[in-house]
Amino acid sequence: MINIRKLEAELGELADLLRQGSKLTSSQYCMPVLALLFLRYAYSHYKMVVAEILENRPRRGGRVIPMEPSGFAAKSALYLPKEAQFEYLVKEEKNYSLTPGAYVVVAEQEDDGVDFHERMNEIHAELAKLNQEANVLMEEIQKVWEELK
Repeated sequence: MINIRKLEAELGELADLLRQGSKLTSSQYCMPVLALLFLRYAYSHYKMVVAEILENRPRRGGRVIPMEPSGFAAKSALYLPKEAQFEYLVKEEKNYSLTPGAYVVVAEQEDDGVDFHERMNEIHAELAKLNQEANVLMEEIQKVWEELK
């Protein structure tokens, strides 16, 4: 049985390593990572269905009749051709990489000349002022509400 808490912790550690080892943000690497997780899940399910299909597959001349993609759809599984199977993709001689960073390009950011910390302080001050105004309006609304009762 899968220990979900352990899996979550391991995925969190892997995400931290990915963040530390690259300049990618979580929104930049989430799709490749999710794609790899989905591929691994689809491949695991595919292997289970292959075993089920082969177990009951008829034979001709001592050979098992080849599987057809339609047999997978009937079992709610994806048919994965050899080139899309996880084991095929992770073999190094195929020159595929399952490192998400290998497929994600980060566009260079132009310096807009705005000091980040200074701008954040301005935004924070503006937010504080707006919150103060909101509090004053809430007090006025409360007074009117009390008068209407």
